[in-house]
Amino acid sequence: MASIKISELNEMTSLDSADLLPVVDSTADETKKITYSNIKTNIINDTFAIIQLTTPQNVNYAITEMPSGFTMQNSVVISIMEKRQNNDKWEARTLYTVEASNNRYYLNNVEIYQDNGTNYLIVYDKSKNDESFNNSIDFKIVLMKVA
Repeated sequence: MASIKISELNEMTSLDSADLLPVVDSTADETKKITYSNIKTNIINDTFAIIQLTTPQNVNYAITEMPSGFTMQNSVVISIMEKRQNNDKWEARTLYTVEASNNRYYLNNVEIYQDNGTNYLIVYDKSKNDESFNNSIDFKIVLMKVA
């Protein structure tokens, strides 16, 4: 088998999770194997991040760390969902606007941005009024790395 070139092998038209592919590890100067499942996982984890956070009761903002390798400068928000405390369903929010000059996202009364000079993502909900201020709100934010 060592005398057969890769270009001479039979072609596969679809991959299963356990299928193996050859990879040259440039740091070890060695040829290794990787499963198709691991390739997909690495691509997804390096490209997409899902952040889930909650604005606590009596507070109109939530803070969390950005996922490793993600910033608001190298990513875009592709989805925002929210779940109010008295509702057990996740609801996708409609289109939002982006203030490109400082990478802030606005969705109705919700503002999403990265704190200057830190790795913290802040979700600020300006819609919490006297009625809803006592309720927590869960947010799911999907980021896609673009740079």
